[in-house]
Amino acid sequence: PDGRSASERLLSEVESEWAAADDDADAQRIQAWMRRPETIETARAWLEEVGCDPRAGRLLLGLVYMAREAARLFCDSSEDKSMAREAKRFHKRLLAALKTGEADDFPEDLRRARRFHAAWLADDFP
Repeated sequence: PDGRSASERLLSEVESEWAAADDDADAQRIQAWMRRPETIETARAWLEEVGCDPRAGRLLLGLVYMAREAARLFCDSSEDKSMAREAKRFHKRLLAALKTGEADDFPEDLRRARRFHAAWLADDFP
């Protein structure tokens, strides 16, 4: 696409989306960014580079969104609090892996976040 690696593109996009102003219009813009085929493909390409299932690209982007919009998305239930903490933890681990290029532990981070997400979904949508 632009000569940058998937890691460089994903880091740049995640950081720029995270830095956007915190209002409803930006939340909608970020949702549109997450759904763009190019964004999903960048996430999938990076996941594949680091030994993760590339089909988790949408989950990765969804967790970034959950971390950014935690105050809007989650209520005070213990399940929501737990998911919000995990999304924020995952976001930090993702940024660390993207910035340092050290992603050996990232497959386990993704598995953990996937388990939290699946449990949270099961609780919200039995």
